[in-house]
Amino acid sequence: MSVGRRTLTLLILLGLVGTPALLMRALCVGHSCDAPAKAAGSAPFCRLPPEIRRGLIDGYQQGRSPDVFAVARTEGALKVGDGRWPGIDARVGGLPVVMPAVVDPPDRPRLDQIAPTVAALIGLERAHPEVRSGKAMPLRSAPGGDRPRVVLLVGLKGWDDLEAAPPALQAVVDAGRAWEVSPGSIPADPAALFTTVGTGGVPRQHGITGSVIRDADGVARSSWRPGAPTSVIATLADDLDELSGQEATVAMVAHAPTDRGLIGNGWYVDTDRDAFVVQPHPGRAGRAFERIVKEGDQSALYALSLDLDEGMRRVNAAVARALRVVERVSGGDMLTVVVGTGERPEPVMDERELIARLGEAADLIERTVAGGFFLDQKALARTGTSEDALVEALKAIEVDGRRLFADVFTGISLAFGRYC
Repeated sequence: MSVGRRTLTLLILLGLVGTPALLMRALCVGHSCDAPAKAAGSAPFCRLPPEIRRGLIDGYQQGRSPDVFAVARTEGALKVGDGRWPGIDARVGGLPVVMPAVVDPPDRPRLDQIAPTVAALIGLERAHPEVRSGKAMPLRSAPGGDRPRVVLLVGLKGWDDLEAAPPALQAVVDAGRAWEVSPGSIPADPAALFTTVGTGGVPRQHGITGSVIRDADGVARSSWRPGAPTSVIATLADDLDELSGQEATVAMVAHAPTDRGLIGNGWYVDTDRDAFVVQPHPGRAGRAFERIVKEGDQSALYALSLDLDEGMRRVNAAVARALRVVERVSGGDMLTVVVGTGERPEPVMDERELIARLGEAADLIERTVAGGFFLDQKALARTGTSEDALVEALKAIEVDGRRLFADVFTGISLAFGRYC
């Protein structure tokens, strides 16, 4: 048997022939490496628009991400948790950001540039910049001798319009600069987005790919919960703690545990002792934030995440409280960054209806997250079923006579996505 035939036989035995043609090139079957890398346009995943493919690749980490992915025809077509289901019409930009006026954003700023820019503004030299995709944005002028001592990060879930910011932020907007950034990854899940803000890297690097990720044992867990994997790379707050000899104050009040990526948790093992409070109610969140802020002249990074679905009036009051207390303890020696997670389009289907439409194939699903499905490996083994059963069931779902999903594919397509 020739080498080419042996390799093809191995692929069949591994059940990989059903994956994109790009896999053949990745393994150099026959003479596939003699030609430039280009997969067939009809191959799953490869048929998507290039910007969508890039976003999905940067939002994927093998071993942590879902097993099956589905891109809808319209972004936000399904309602699953806090995340926005990806669609082929996804916007490249669209996340509102407010930063100090000294920042001069490039033509296409990205979310992963926030942490490096804040580090430059406060004079923090973080180790191993090569592990993070984000680079500091240009500054209109070099930071002076008196750098900001206190950083306040505000994450607003559901905020998508620079003209519709909570009124309490108007002074921050007026004193700074507001613009839109590209999330740099797909799907737009707050757990992934906030960790990108906190680290300066994309999910492909930090590993918090969504509100649910797999651990080393293959168990699908809620991100940042006890027992779940933490970020692969350190956050800005982690580095601030470490470089200050744990003298800096790092604390957060979060709308949900999955928002913790703004500050991270325990990257430097056995040294981190950051205050972290989960409070979904904005009124209580504002009061809790006042309690975590410390007096003193030490460096500090505080974070607050809120959800606009809880009501603009309540969210605005919580933001106002946070700004007042940080202004007081810092004496105005502060730097404020505000970022939104983008719009929440009206879905055409929720998770419950999707599961009902899938029939028996739904029994293969362990957890669902925006953009993908974690499969129950025991159910697959027990029934002798492959991922393809769910893929085909998802492809068959229609709404108003049209397929709900523009493309459905397995995670291996993303692992080899660069060969499209």
